[in-house]
Amino acid sequence: MTKVLLVGDSFGVSQLMELIPVESICGIVGASVRPRYINELEELSAQSNAQLIIQPKYNTPDYTEFSRRVQECGADVLICNSYSMLIRGDILELFGGRAYNVHYALLPLNRGPNPVQWAIIRDESVTGVTIHRMSEGFDEGEIISSAREEIRETDTWVSLNERLKQRAFDLLSRTVPALLREKPEGTKQDDSRATKNPRLTPDYPCIDFDSMTDRGIFNLIRAQVKPLRGAYYEKEGERVYVDCYLSMEEVGRLRKDRERG
Repeated sequence: MTKVLLVGDSFGVSQLMELIPVESICGIVGASVRPRYINELEELSAQSNAQLIIQPKYNTPDYTEFSRRVQECGADVLICNSYSMLIRGDILELFGGRAYNVHYALLPLNRGPNPVQWAIIRDESVTGVTIHRMSEGFDEGEIISSAREEIRETDTWVSLNERLKQRAFDLLSRTVPALLREKPEGTKQDDSRATKNPRLTPDYPCIDFDSMTDRGIFNLIRAQVKPLRGAYYEKEGERVYVDCYLSMEEVGRLRKDRERG
């Protein structure tokens, strides 16, 4: 029986658990930098009778213990879904090329964090989900399978993310059996087409009416709606946040209102 190590937050792990026999799950890895998920991951580990291992930051004394516990799991395959830390080479080498990640983009586009938001900010018309073999760089390994999803004019990052969750489940349903059975062939990514995302910060989504087009403002706003705080502009030294979808016409009116002061 293939033994599997699941890596992710509570959503990502629970999605994988719907597709992988519980008796195959030998461990669950969660991120120390996302402590809000740990209680739910503890519940999932209890349901599967699998140990929960929390990944610390690499430059801490706890990392050696983390690495030892992963090795002692004896897993044949690692599958990562919705995770926020880099799985380093010392862990990947334990799996001999059978470590896989689910990324919400059509790689090699939008490597790195916040791929759903960046696809919208960049005004892309199509995104998707990619399952790829993991390497030491974020989202750089061979592509195993992928699925496309159109970005609609009325989408926010929230509505697009919901469709991508379903697209990911469908793609995993088709791909996981092969991942558990064998080491499938992958397709090397075309690095010349790659785009890499910086992590979005609370200071990033600033609307600059002087340098940005209406289209750029439209995309920035819909990529930052609730439950994020929203894109913002400065008015009398204060930040004014726009945390809900605005149409292109409404963005034009916002610009005119801003110009009138």
